[in-house]
Amino acid sequence: MSDFVVPQKLVKRPADMRAFEISQAARRLIHFIQSLNLAARCSTLSSETHPRSAVTIERLIAVLCVVECWAVDFPPKKQLSRFGNASFRDWHRRLTISSHGIADSSPSNLPIFHYRN
Repeated sequence: MSDFVVPQKLVKRPADMRAFEISQAARRLIHFIQSLNLAARCSTLSSETHPRSAVTIERLIAVLCVVECWAVDFPPKKQLSRFGNASFRDWHRRLTISSHGIADSSPSNLPIFHYRN
């Protein structure tokens, strides 16, 4: 029997975010990130020791730079609530339209780029 739960949006208001911040899920997420940080300490990822990884990281950084630049094109709109800002929806629409091109030029060994709608 699986414990899998179909994901659903649960953070809809600022109060929901505050509840998440003190939840076990948030603690697990922070612990996971801290574990990754500790595992990476004192290790090198130079092109001499890991040539394939260096290329992958460079390409991933290039993808992140493209997506970050789009944020300039879609500054937050003045509205009462930051949650559900129309600018984010516009940014996400561009990401959805452009994702195949970005994914095709990105490292193929990153599993996140294999997930497409």
